[in-house]
Amino acid sequence: MSKLLEVHGLSVRYGSVQAVREASIAVGVGEVVAVLGANGAGKSSLLKGIMGLVPAAGGVRLDGAAAERWPPHRRLQGGAVLVPEGVASL
Repeated sequence: MSKLLEVHGLSVRYGSVQAVREASIAVGVGEVVAVLGANGAGKSSLLKGIMGLVPAAGGVRLDGAAAERWPPHRRLQGGAVLVPEGVASL
């Protein structure tokens, strides 16, 4: 199965605080994946790291292309989207 998103060993730090340590996730075509955890568990930091909104170490692939060095706008063009909760109402 083709993977739309692959994350390997993603780590995010805020100064001396380790928010995410070597997280890995893969999302294939037609799959829905949820990230669950308590407040402060690193969910938002993981997603911001995937989007390139915070400095992160590790690998990010979008539709098979290495994206970890792409700026956020390029990751958006590559198909990654982050919609913060409570921002949009329809």
